[in-house]
Amino acid sequence: VFVLLSGVLLWWQIRRQYMFAEQLQQKQWQLEQLSYHDQLTGVKNRHYLDEIIAGEMARADRYKQPLSMLIFDLDHFKKVNDTWGHPVGDLVLKHTAEIIGDRIRKADILVRIGGEEFVVLMPETRLAGAREAAESLRAALAANEHPIAGKVTASFGVAERMKVEPFAY
Repeated sequence: VFVLLSGVLLWWQIRRQYMFAEQLQQKQWQLEQLSYHDQLTGVKNRHYLDEIIAGEMARADRYKQPLSMLIFDLDHFKKVNDTWGHPVGDLVLKHTAEIIGDRIRKADILVRIGGEEFVVLMPETRLAGAREAAESLRAALAANEHPIAGKVTASFGVAERMKVEPFAY
């Protein structure tokens, strides 16, 4: 009886530790999601970009690959918030993130850096490719009218990192 009770107790403790480890892993994943993702749009946030940018630049240098970035800002976004309110503005931001997210490569990283400003980090992409992508994304945004706010456009800027360009943020 003692051996049987000891075995059951040991099994119960092991099972409890396994469940605790699973819960801890899930909480760690949730914390990572919160720290690296924009809560409104679900895309990566500026904190995530800050964490990875130096590594992406080092990787581009190490493998002698280009690295481009495009930045865009929704045009007249204040007017959207002033006209329809912040809840509609939030929907426009979500809609924008979906449109862009659906049209970039898996290797590209979409980041909301604040307000209505977004960045797309484009590994292994030269300036010409980033320009083409920016124009395609600009056209996609202009063509996809928001159900309430209507046509929302964006202004884009594009840059390619020069070889061994120093990192300064």
